[in-house]
Amino acid sequence: MPILCKKHRYELLRFLSYRVSYSETAQDLFQETFIRYAGYDGKTSVENPRAFIFRIAANLATDYLRGRLRRSEAEQQEDSIPAESEILGLPEFPC
Repeated sequence: MPILCKKHRYELLRFLSYRVSYSETAQDLFQETFIRYAGYDGKTSVENPRAFIFRIAANLATDYLRGRLRRSEAEQQEDSIPAESEILGLPEFPC
């Protein structure tokens, strides 16, 4: 596996950086890709290891972006929820 990692490092990091737009996140996903690859149980043989690691990386990038979108939507919803004092029409007091 170290040979596979070294052989595709640049190409996979570039792919991930393009997908997630953050180099630090791309590096984290790169590491997670090989952790997942190492943990593969091997129930079926991997005929094309390069394609397999790129599929793992693509899935991780998609999961990351979905999580980021969910967090963004949740923050927007929090911002749109009025404070209790606004609902009750009471003046707001600092705590």
